[in-house]
Amino acid sequence: MIPRPAPLTIPATPRYWTVDLDGKGQHHFKMPTYSTIEALAEVLVDRLHLAGEDGKVNLHNVARQAHVMALLLGACWHHRALALEAVAPGADASPDAWVAYGVAVEEELVERGYDLLEITGLFNAVMPRVNEALDFARLVKGREGFLADPPASSTGSP
Repeated sequence: MIPRPAPLTIPATPRYWTVDLDGKGQHHFKMPTYSTIEALAEVLVDRLHLAGEDGKVNLHNVARQAHVMALLLGACWHHRALALEAVAPGADASPDAWVAYGVAVEEELVERGYDLLEITGLFNAVMPRVNEALDFARLVKGREGFLADPPASSTGSP
């Protein structure tokens, strides 16, 4: 992580939010674009498996999946004082590129002294917000012709 030369100003809009992490203070996050959220969702659904065969979340699986949790944290990272060195690959990147990004973000978090519980806590605070945005994006995507022009015979009234 790189200290920012000047702290970021966090806009008071729904796209930005703050998570208080015991011992590490406030962490600010920014909702990614919908195209990035969709790319992240593909990786998260495919690669994030915190539960064991018994269906219960266990520490071993959480530790093995920290890089997947970290890719979401990195994609939303907007800390006022600390910038990530890892560069997000972009919405059109392959799932493997996103996983590599997650590994780099996890490395930065661990190097800065974040433990597994803190990474998991941040993930648990960020994921529901991203899920809300993803649900909206899927709702719009699911409505065939949502953004299409109305048919020529349409009058616009019932």
